Amino acid sequence: MTDKNFDFDKVVQDMASSYAEIMKVGMAAGEQKFVPAIRALEQAFFSALIDPETNMKTALQVAICHVLALAPSPITSKVQEYADVKIKRDQLARHEGRADHDTTTFGTRLYPGA
Repeated sequence: MTDKNFDFDKVVQDMASSYAEIMKVGMAAGEQKFVPAIRALEQAFFSALIDPETNMKTALQVAICHVLALAPSPITSKVQEYADVKIKRDQLARHEGRADHDTTTFGTRLYPGA
């Protein structure tokens, strides 16, 4: 028992446009808070890299780079390059003086005295 003047398609279109507008407003509000936070993280990250006493682990550097990539800036690409270089350095030096990373040719761990 539907009314002949009732247009279901129009109702669905109106609801979809309302939801789209809500999403736009929500995303704009999120960006208002998100972008300044990312920029603050970026500034703190570079301060930590410059400080010679900061001993930031490569995994942390990579995690921060991934967060910074969410709102890219010209600086962020340099950060990613820096992290990639650090990762490569760690991969190449993984056996030098680090017994916990010594492995056999099959990738199994070497135990002391083996």
